[in-house]
Amino acid sequence: MSARSTPHRSFWLLETAGDAPPAPSLSGPDKADVAIIGGGYVGLWAALRIKEADPSCDVVVLEQDICGGGASGRNGGFVLSWWPKIASLTALYGPDDAIAIARASETAIGEIGAFCAEQAIDADFRRGGWLWAATSAAQVGAWESVVSFCERKGLDVFERRPDEWVARAAGSPEHRAGVFDRTAAIVQPAKLARGLRRVALEKGVRIYENTRVVSFDRRRPVRVTTTGGHLLADRLVVANGGWA
Repeated sequence: MSARSTPHRSFWLLETAGDAPPAPSLSGPDKADVAIIGGGYVGLWAALRIKEADPSCDVVVLEQDICGGGASGRNGGFVLSWWPKIASLTALYGPDDAIAIARASETAIGEIGAFCAEQAIDADFRRGGWLWAATSAAQVGAWESVVSFCERKGLDVFERRPDEWVARAAGSPEHRAGVFDRTAAIVQPAKLARGLRRVALEKGVRIYENTRVVSFDRRRPVRVTTTGGHLLADRLVVANGGWA
Protein backbone atom coordinates (compact mmCIF):
# COMPACT_ATOMS: atom_id res chain seq x y z
CA MET A 1 0.00 0.00 0.00
CA SER A 2 1.55 3.29 -1.05
CA ALA A 3 2.20 5.74 1.76
CA ARG A 4 0.77 8.45 -0.50
CA SER A 5 -2.59 6.74 -0.96
CA THR A 6 -5.44 6.50 1.49
CA PRO A 7 -7.01 3.02 1.36
CA HIS A 8 -10.75 2.84 1.01
CA ARG A 9 -12.47 1.43 4.07
CA SER A 10 -15.93 -0.10 4.03
CA PHE A 11 -18.50 0.82 6.65
CA TRP A 12 -17.83 -2.55 8.27
CA LEU A 13 -14.10 -1.91 8.51
CA LEU A 14 -14.54 1.63 9.77
CA GLU A 15 -16.62 0.16 12.57
CA THR A 16 -14.02 -2.35 13.70
CA ALA A 17 -10.59 -2.10 12.06
CA GLY A 18 -9.19 0.26 14.67
CA ASP A 19 -8.99 -2.57 17.20
CA ALA A 20 -5.30 -3.28 16.55
CA PRO A 21 -2.32 -1.63 14.86
CA PRO A 22 -1.27 -3.04 11.48
CA ALA A 23 1.10 -5.96 11.49
CA PRO A 24 4.61 -5.15 10.19
CA SER A 25 5.42 -5.25 6.49
CA LEU A 26 7.86 -7.80 5.09
CA SER A 27 11.24 -6.16 4.75
CA GLY A 28 14.19 -8.14 3.44
CA PRO A 29 14.44 -11.92 3.28
CA ASP A 30 12.43 -14.41 5.33
CA LYS A 31 11.40 -18.07 5.18
CA ALA A 32 8.50 -20.22 6.32
CA ASP A 33 7.06 -23.70 6.00
CA VAL A 34 3.89 -22.37 4.36
CA ALA A 35 3.27 -18.98 2.77
CA ILE A 36 -0.27 -17.76 2.20
CA ILE A 37 -1.00 -14.88 -0.15
CA GLY A 38 -4.12 -13.07 1.06
CA GLY A 39 -5.31 -12.12 4.53
CA GLY A 40 -9.04 -12.52 4.01
CA TYR A 41 -11.34 -15.37 4.97
CA VAL A 42 -9.68 -17.96 2.75
CA GLY A 43 -6.14 -17.14 3.79
CA LEU A 44 -6.83 -16.84 7.51
CA TRP A 45 -9.01 -19.97 7.68
CA ALA A 46 -6.31 -21.86 5.77
CA ALA A 47 -3.66 -20.65 8.22
CA LEU A 48 -5.75 -21.72 11.20
CA ARG A 49 -6.53 -25.14 9.72
CA ILE A 50 -2.84 -25.75 9.04
CA LYS A 51 -1.94 -24.74 12.60
CA GLU A 52 -4.70 -26.98 13.90
CA ALA A 53 -3.24 -29.95 12.00
CA ASP A 54 0.38 -29.13 12.90
CA PRO A 55 0.97 -26.46 15.56
CA SER A 56 4.71 -26.54 14.86
CA CYS A 57 4.26 -25.49 11.22
CA ASP A 58 5.58 -21.99 10.54
CA VAL A 59 2.79 -20.25 8.60
CA VAL A 60 3.15 -16.75 7.16
CA VAL A 61 0.28 -14.69 5.72
CA LEU A 62 1.14 -11.95 3.22
CA GLU A 63 -1.55 -9.28 2.85
CA GLN A 64 -1.26 -6.23 0.59
CA ASP A 65 -3.55 -4.13 2.80
CA ILE A 66 -4.78 -5.02 6.29
CA CYS A 67 -6.44 -8.36 6.95
CA GLY A 68 -10.04 -8.03 5.85
CA GLY A 69 -9.24 -5.00 3.67
CA GLY A 70 -10.47 -6.76 0.53
CA ALA A 71 -13.73 -8.54 -0.20
CA SER A 72 -13.85 -10.22 3.22
CA GLY A 73 -14.32 -6.88 4.95
CA ARG A 74 -16.78 -5.32 2.53
CA ASN A 75 -19.36 -7.94 1.54
CA GLY A 76 -23.05 -8.06 2.39
CA GLY A 77 -22.61 -10.19 5.49
CA PHE A 78 -24.87 -13.01 4.30
CA VAL A 79 -23.70 -16.48 5.32
CA LEU A 80 -25.44 -18.74 2.81
CA SER A 81 -25.15 -22.38 1.87
CA TRP A 82 -24.85 -23.79 -1.65
CA TRP A 83 -28.37 -25.25 -1.62
CA PRO A 84 -29.79 -22.53 -3.93
CA LYS A 85 -27.09 -23.52 -6.47
CA ILE A 86 -27.81 -27.25 -6.29
CA ALA A 87 -28.89 -27.40 -9.95
CA SER A 88 -25.58 -25.92 -11.14
CA LEU A 89 -23.62 -28.18 -8.80
CA THR A 90 -25.51 -31.22 -10.09
CA ALA A 91 -24.72 -30.29 -13.70
CA LEU A 92 -21.03 -30.03 -12.83
CA TYR A 93 -20.54 -32.93 -10.42
CA GLY A 94 -23.62 -35.15 -10.45
CA PRO A 95 -26.34 -35.32 -7.78
CA ASP A 96 -24.45 -37.23 -5.08
CA ASP A 97 -21.40 -34.97 -5.01
CA ALA A 98 -23.59 -31.89 -5.40
CA ILE A 99 -25.58 -32.85 -2.30
CA ALA A 100 -22.36 -33.55 -0.39
CA ILE A 101 -20.98 -30.10 -1.27
CA ALA A 102 -24.21 -28.37 -0.28
CA ARG A 103 -24.37 -30.27 3.01
CA ALA A 104 -20.76 -29.34 3.77
CA SER A 105 -21.53 -25.68 3.10
CA GLU A 106 -24.52 -25.85 5.45
CA THR A 107 -22.35 -27.43 8.14
CA ALA A 108 -19.80 -24.66 7.67
CA ILE A 109 -22.38 -22.05 8.65
CA GLY A 110 -22.79 -23.70 12.03
CA GLU A 111 -19.03 -24.01 12.37
CA ILE A 112 -18.61 -20.26 11.87
CA GLY A 113 -21.08 -19.57 14.66
CA ALA A 114 -19.39 -22.10 16.95
CA PHE A 115 -15.94 -20.67 16.17
CA CYS A 116 -17.06 -17.14 17.01
CA ALA A 117 -18.52 -18.35 20.32
CA GLU A 118 -15.44 -20.40 21.24
CA GLN A 119 -12.98 -17.62 20.38
CA ALA A 120 -15.06 -14.76 21.80
CA ILE A 121 -15.38 -13.05 18.41
CA ASP A 122 -18.27 -10.58 18.62
CA ALA A 123 -19.10 -10.72 14.91
CA ASP A 124 -22.88 -10.25 15.33
CA PHE A 125 -23.44 -13.79 14.02
CA ARG A 126 -27.14 -14.64 13.91
CA ARG A 127 -28.69 -17.66 12.27
CA GLY A 128 -32.11 -16.36 11.36
CA GLY A 129 -32.58 -17.88 7.90
CA TRP A 130 -32.89 -16.45 4.41
CA LEU A 131 -36.00 -15.59 2.41
CA TRP A 132 -35.80 -16.35 -1.31
CA ALA A 133 -38.50 -13.97 -2.49
CA ALA A 134 -40.00 -12.52 -5.65
CA THR A 135 -40.76 -8.83 -6.14
CA SER A 136 -42.25 -9.19 -9.63
CA ALA A 137 -44.52 -11.66 -11.40
CA ALA A 138 -41.61 -12.82 -13.57
CA GLN A 139 -39.65 -13.88 -10.47
CA VAL A 140 -42.40 -15.92 -8.87
CA GLY A 141 -41.39 -19.59 -8.84
CA ALA A 142 -37.73 -18.96 -9.76
CA TRP A 143 -36.85 -21.34 -6.92
CA GLU A 144 -39.18 -24.14 -8.02
CA SER A 145 -36.60 -26.40 -9.71
CA VAL A 146 -34.29 -26.17 -6.71
CA VAL A 147 -37.01 -26.75 -4.13
CA SER A 148 -38.51 -29.63 -6.12
CA PHE A 149 -35.09 -31.27 -6.43
CA CYS A 150 -34.60 -31.09 -2.67
CA GLU A 151 -38.07 -32.49 -2.03
CA ARG A 152 -37.50 -35.41 -4.42
CA LYS A 153 -34.26 -36.24 -2.64
CA GLY A 154 -35.89 -36.04 0.78
CA LEU A 155 -33.78 -33.00 1.73
CA ASP A 156 -35.45 -30.80 4.34
CA VAL A 157 -33.93 -27.48 3.28
CA PHE A 158 -36.56 -25.05 1.99
CA GLU A 159 -39.91 -24.32 3.59
CA ARG A 160 -42.84 -23.32 1.40
CA ARG A 161 -44.63 -20.44 3.09
CA PRO A 162 -47.90 -18.61 2.26
CA ASP A 163 -47.57 -15.39 0.29
CA GLU A 164 -48.92 -13.40 3.24
CA TRP A 165 -46.20 -14.78 5.50
CA VAL A 166 -43.53 -13.87 2.96
CA ALA A 167 -44.71 -10.27 2.71
CA ARG A 168 -44.92 -9.95 6.48
CA ALA A 169 -41.47 -11.49 7.04
CA ALA A 170 -39.91 -9.27 4.38
CA GLY A 171 -41.61 -6.19 5.76
CA SER A 172 -43.06 -5.17 2.40
CA PRO A 173 -46.06 -6.23 0.29
CA GLU A 174 -43.78 -5.90 -2.75
CA HIS A 175 -42.48 -9.35 -1.88
CA ARG A 176 -45.15 -11.42 -3.55
CA ALA A 177 -44.06 -14.99 -2.85
CA GLY A 178 -41.09 -17.00 -1.70
CA VAL A 179 -39.57 -19.90 0.18
CA PHE A 180 -37.61 -19.89 3.43
CA ASP A 181 -34.15 -21.38 4.00
CA ARG A 182 -33.62 -21.64 7.75
CA THR A 183 -29.94 -22.64 7.48
CA ALA A 184 -28.66 -19.16 6.54
CA ALA A 185 -27.11 -16.59 8.85
CA ILE A 186 -25.82 -13.02 8.87
CA VAL A 187 -22.57 -11.65 10.25
CA GLN A 188 -20.64 -8.38 10.49
CA PRO A 189 -18.03 -9.42 7.91
CA ALA A 190 -15.17 -7.19 8.99
CA LYS A 191 -15.55 -8.22 12.62
CA LEU A 192 -15.26 -11.84 11.51
CA ALA A 193 -12.17 -11.12 9.43
CA ARG A 194 -10.50 -9.15 12.22
CA GLY A 195 -11.44 -11.83 14.72
CA LEU A 196 -9.83 -14.48 12.53
CA ARG A 197 -6.72 -12.29 12.38
CA ARG A 198 -6.55 -12.07 16.17
CA VAL A 199 -6.94 -15.81 16.65
CA ALA A 200 -4.38 -16.55 13.93
CA LEU A 201 -1.83 -14.36 15.69
CA GLU A 202 -2.62 -16.05 19.01
CA LYS A 203 -2.04 -19.46 17.39
CA GLY A 204 1.39 -18.40 16.18
CA VAL A 205 0.61 -17.48 12.58
CA ARG A 206 2.94 -14.72 11.39
CA ILE A 207 1.19 -11.96 9.45
CA TYR A 208 2.76 -9.30 7.24
CA GLU A 209 0.32 -6.54 6.31
CA ASN A 210 0.83 -3.76 3.75
CA THR A 211 2.94 -6.32 1.91
CA ARG A 212 2.15 -6.55 -1.78
CA VAL A 213 3.22 -9.71 -3.59
CA VAL A 214 4.59 -8.96 -7.05
CA SER A 215 5.61 -12.47 -8.15
CA PHE A 216 6.23 -16.06 -7.14
CA ASP A 217 7.84 -19.00 -8.89
CA ARG A 218 6.98 -22.69 -9.07
CA ARG A 219 10.20 -24.11 -7.67
CA ARG A 220 10.72 -25.68 -4.29
CA PRO A 221 11.22 -23.86 -2.08
CA VAL A 222 8.85 -21.31 -3.58
CA ARG A 223 10.25 -17.81 -3.77
CA VAL A 224 7.60 -15.15 -3.15
CA THR A 225 8.76 -11.65 -4.04
CA THR A 226 7.12 -8.60 -2.48
CA THR A 227 7.69 -4.89 -2.87
CA GLY A 228 9.88 -4.90 0.23
CA GLY A 229 11.59 -8.27 0.27
CA HIS A 230 11.15 -11.96 -0.48
CA LEU A 231 10.04 -15.12 1.30
CA LEU A 232 11.12 -18.72 0.73
CA ALA A 233 8.52 -21.38 1.60
CA ASP A 234 8.10 -25.12 1.18
CA ARG A 235 4.44 -24.64 0.24
CA LEU A 236 2.39 -21.76 -1.16
CA VAL A 237 -1.34 -21.12 -0.82
CA VAL A 238 -2.82 -18.48 -3.15
CA ALA A 239 -5.86 -17.11 -1.33
CA ASN A 240 -6.71 -13.93 -3.22
CA GLY A 241 -10.22 -14.97 -4.18
CA GLY A 242 -12.25 -12.56 -6.31
CA TRP A 243 -10.21 -9.60 -5.06
CA ALA A 244 -7.36 -10.57 -7.40
